[in-house]
Amino acid sequence: MRWMALPVALGVLAVPTAASAKTIGPEQFGLHVGTLGGGTTPLVSVGSVRLWDSGVRWDQIETRKGVYNCAALDRAVDAAERAGATEILYVLGSTPKWAASKFSSVDLYGPGSASLPKKSSYYLKYAKALAARYK
Repeated sequence: MRWMALPVALGVLAVPTAASAKTIGPEQFGLHVGTLGGGTTPLVSVGSVRLWDSGVRWDQIETRKGVYNCAALDRAVDAAERAGATEILYVLGSTPKWAASKFSSVDLYGPGSASLPKKSSYYLKYAKALAARYK
């Protein structure tokens, strides 16, 4: 068995005194809940959520040009709102295969998902459709 020496850092931990301690408001906290796309409401109330890995990426919603399946996104938004979220961060990522300008063997979410769209208008139409739907 080989042993390896690890560097050790020593320091002083600053602990606020009662006079300088401040309460952190709920607006400073949010959750990433991967199950929201299935309609699962978090067991704790939340002020904000981030929707990613919830079955709601662009390539999962617009699998064919101009055809939107927002069922998972509807469930995610509804579940987030039921949990008390007033801020919902939606990440408009992952180019659908039909819109991709190039393909790579390392595209994490499938062929073309990391590419720019062939036409910026594809992305703009998608973003406008979601903005109109969810305001």
